[in-house]
Amino acid sequence: MTDIIIIGGGHNALVAAFYLARGGRKPLVLERRPIVGGCAVTEEFAPGYKAPTLAHALGPLRPSIVRDLQLETRGVQFVRPDPRLLAVAADERALALWNDPARAAESIRAFSAKDAARYPEFCATLARLGAFLDELLTMTPPSIDAPSAGELWELIKTGRRFRNHG
Repeated sequence: MTDIIIIGGGHNALVAAFYLARGGRKPLVLERRPIVGGCAVTEEFAPGYKAPTLAHALGPLRPSIVRDLQLETRGVQFVRPDPRLLAVAADERALALWNDPARAAESIRAFSAKDAARYPEFCATLARLGAFLDELLTMTPPSIDAPSAGELWELIKTGRRFRNHG
């Protein structure tokens, strides 16, 4: 018998259903469309041309999720394109954001020398903040009603680490 209902069949819902089921719950995932929903859907954006609607912009799934779901043993292959983003302007110039920040900066230079000069610093800042946020994702949140002294101490330490990012 179902004991949890999840509305929407996107990749986050499917992952949540997996972990709930693994924990002994009986989730029911409801999706209004006849295909997987959310960011995991592929749509035809022009006759004969299909692309993921948003999953390309989210980045890879956490390695622990890939491992737990055994995605690679089930034949899932992850594509890591380079450039990871290409934007064509109305005047037909193209901005390519390559995985290599220096190469991306050269592409940006055609639009803005100032932005190109700051792009490597921007990437470094994002990497630092991304590492901090990645750490937050793995933390168990404290009790809202009655946090223990240890949980409060962990929150203080987390706040200090965040503040150290400037």
